[in-house]
Amino acid sequence: MRLPWDITDHSHDPADIVARIRTPKPQGGLSDIVYGGIDGSVASFVIVFGMAGAGLSPFVIIALKTANVLANGFSMAASNYSSTKSKADNTARVRAI
Repeated sequence: MRLPWDITDHSHDPADIVARIRTPKPQGGLSDIVYGGIDGSVASFVIVFGMAGAGLSPFVIIALKTANVLANGFSMAASNYSSTKSKADNTARVRAI
């Protein structure tokens, strides 16, 4: 059983290095949820309060917020895909060495 603070995580022994490279680390979605939640809530407040401060009608505010949610969701999905793909490509490159 490997503990999170296992000494082989910092060992420079060739066998430990090979074991670290060949053992994939678990990918969690918690960071995506946290970053997305923070980004989404900040963007929501900025848009709603900015538009309300400009004196726009509630219908326009809701329409702009809906457009922002769709664009923000697409942007986060595309950046998450790019990040995940680059991590997988880099892992495959290192394992091939």
